Amino acid sequence: MTSRSSSQSSKASKRWSRRQFLARLTSSAGVVVFGVPSFIAGTCHPSPRPNSSNSNDNTNAGQSRESVEEPVPGREPVLTEQTMQEPGVGPEPQASDGGLQEVLLREPTPEIPSKQEPFPEPQRCALTEDNIEGPYYRENAPWKTRLGEANEPGVPLRISGVVMDASCQPIPDAIVDVWQANNKGSYDNDGQNDPPNQAFHMRGRMKTNAKGEYAYDTVVPGRYLNGDTYRPSHIHYKVYAPGYQTLTTQLYFAGDPYIKGDAFVRPSLVITLKGANQSQTGEFSIVLSKKA
Repeated sequence: MTSRSSSQSSKASKRWSRRQFLARLTSSAGVVVFGVPSFIAGTCHPSPRPNSSNSNDNTNAGQSRESVEEPVPGREPVLTEQTMQEPGVGPEPQASDGGLQEVLLREPTPEIPSKQEPFPEPQRCALTEDNIEGPYYRENAPWKTRLGEANEPGVPLRISGVVMDASCQPIPDAIVDVWQANNKGSYDNDGQNDPPNQAFHMRGRMKTNAKGEYAYDTVVPGRYLNGDTYRPSHIHYKVYAPGYQTLTTQLYFAGDPYIKGDAFVRPSLVITLKGANQSQTGEFSIVLSKKA
């Protein structure tokens, strides 16, 4: 009888010790019970007891309860809030004394241009080519913008343009002095039908306005023999302004059959006229060179 009572007491003691053992296991965070993580098994067990002031169970080696335990052979890995997070995803770092520096280090570095864009080149205008003066120039032509008479025979022609410097800036008050043959190819001083009293005919001087513009009215010049061939139709120019070199040149017209065989024609001095035979217009801008 005593032996049976002692055996039952021993079994009860062993059963109680197992319950205590299980309770002790479930009271510790991160422990697996029969292959079930404690955060799942804890739903079926009471919350763990708070630590007493004299307990040193969770202060070993300065580790907190949330720290990950070292793997133990034969035991399933411990699952905690830290180990359950997705790879590469975690809480934002807390700002510290160097928090501003940490934030700046995370900012992307702006791209640095590998090559600086070149500054645009300043605008340049090609200097107008010079050309021969010829034997029929006369000084002190009258200031007028109609070279012939009001009823001058020939095809009416209006020429306009701008006088500017090599940087394409207009030159105001530049003097444009022009002269030409009449529609029959005769100058007023060539000895053929010269006007009486040496009057100026098919000649004129004018000044450019504030924008460097000039314009005059005349007729399409006639051709005349130069040796054994005709010179193409043309108008003579002499342009000058303070601080600039005087330019002497000529203006020619595209489509003239005598341009090809003329030794004095320059392609840059040839313009295309617009309009019909009743009236024509053309543009001829001039670029002067500054004095050294």
